[in-house]
Amino acid sequence: MLGDASVDEAEAASFAAPTSLGGGTSVTLHVFVPDVDSLAERAEAAGAEILQPPKDT
Repeated sequence: MLGDASVDEAEAASFAAPTSLGGGTSVTLHVFVPDVDSLAERAEAAGAEILQPPKDT
């Protein structure tokens, strides 16, 4: 799932809105995987910084 990030979403999250970048575009990318918990653990073990841990919504 790919969608534009609104200013309100950007201010509440950890990414930049297009207006704060002087224009351009900003998007949110959602990737669906079979086992997100395992993927997040592997990513963190490999050095990724987890800004928002996986959660059910």
